[in-house]
Amino acid sequence: MYLLLLNLPINDLMGATAFFPQLISSIVLQNRSISHPACFLQALLVHLYAGGAYVILTVMAYNRFMAICCPLKYNSIMTHGNLLRIIVAMWLVDLVLISVLFCLLSRFRFCRPHITDMFCNNASLVKLVCGDTTTINNYYGLVLSSFLQGVSLITVAFTYIQILVACLIR
Repeated sequence: MYLLLLNLPINDLMGATAFFPQLISSIVLQNRSISHPACFLQALLVHLYAGGAYVILTVMAYNRFMAICCPLKYNSIMTHGNLLRIIVAMWLVDLVLISVLFCLLSRFRFCRPHITDMFCNNASLVKLVCGDTTTINNYYGLVLSSFLQGVSLITVAFTYIQILVACLIR
């Protein structure tokens, strides 16, 4: 459990590192300009942070489910090695899903130099693309968001319903 909890501040550190330097620079210098590579990196890190939060909390819900509903099997199932495998898989899933989104975006040419949002994300980068060739990015972004949020919601709801049933009935 403590290894899972360690991933929350690591994820928060990644999110703060992505968001705050550009925000502070924009406030101090009164200039909201950012280069395309820096914007791309910031967007990637912001999306990894958001997706990581969903995945970490989902895995933590599963961990609590195992601890409460299967207390005698918990130590044999959630060994240190298995927990490390789950953590690596959790970060890999997040990295692969978000990387595909930005690989799709990287093939376009940017025409406009200024973003309208306070920070860079996929939607603000798509607005800078020349022409109307971004439908695949919009669909993939929508499917990705729905997938991450849907799987997280279903998993957390299932595990907490099972925990509630275990506590009330047993």
